[in-house]
Amino acid sequence: KQADAPVTIRNTYNTSYDYQVGELRGIMSIKIPATKVKKKMVAAFLQDALTHLVMFLLISIPIGLVIRRYVTLPLAELDRGMVAISAGEYEKKVGDLEGDFAKIARTFNMMGNEILKNHSVIKESESRYSLVESAANDGVWDWNILTGEDYLSPRWKGILGYRDDELPNVQETFFNAIHPDDQSFVGEAVRKHLEENELYSIEFRMQHKDGSSRWVLSRGEAIRDDGNRPVRMVGSITDITKRKEVEDALRNSEKKFLRLFMEVSIPLCFVDQKGVLVHINKRFTKLFGYTLSDVPSLDEWWRQAY
Repeated sequence: KQADAPVTIRNTYNTSYDYQVGELRGIMSIKIPATKVKKKMVAAFLQDALTHLVMFLLISIPIGLVIRRYVTLPLAELDRGMVAISAGEYEKKVGDLEGDFAKIARTFNMMGNEILKNHSVIKESESRYSLVESAANDGVWDWNILTGEDYLSPRWKGILGYRDDELPNVQETFFNAIHPDDQSFVGEAVRKHLEENELYSIEFRMQHKDGSSRWVLSRGEAIRDDGNRPVRMVGSITDITKRKEVEDALRNSEKKFLRLFMEVSIPLCFVDQKGVLVHINKRFTKLFGYTLSDVPSLDEWWRQAY
């Protein structure tokens, strides 16, 4: 009877009661403990997960081994080769690789051989250049006008008493080393060369590390692009301090001799190879009454005096 059934059954299955003769109606309620269902579900999940994990491992391990052999290891070998090349080990070779990496390895080794060859040529050229620079006793400079970099050779720095690592290779190093009284003169000479194509070959003073001055002969030439715009300027400096000292000593000696020549008590005159009177002393003028403008040449002197 409906009244005898539990409330939940009675409300849910209210058509299962009060049936007529000849009708077959019924309801079945199965009670299963929740813990048992939970255990079975967990067991089924774990079994399914374990099955998938085993399948994943069976597939991924061989794939991983294949990737390691044919991708990871070749890439690592190429990376070691590139690191060695960047560190200056140009003789480094990449080992035998397989597949497409073999072509890359051959190309890499060919590139390494070319770099090694070019490096050897550069080193030989640098060695020759160093010998030439040393023999010429000149300091070389190379000014990149676009970047402001200014390569100054070890000999260039040595002329001013510095080691190579004591001065940076920048434009300011050159300009700041010029004697303050000569900086505007040098700057104008450089400007005229770059803008007006005037010859750049000038003499000026530079400051030595010990505080003294050095006279140098600086020569250079601008390198221009297709539009005739200067992009670089290369040149050299030559230490001419001793020559300048000799010239100063000679000038001082000439001044002393000229003073003696002018004050001596006998009449004297200087005549060059062309017969032109260069100097007449005071005694000559006083005795004969002629000045240098009166007798500009030896022939004129003979004509007027005799």
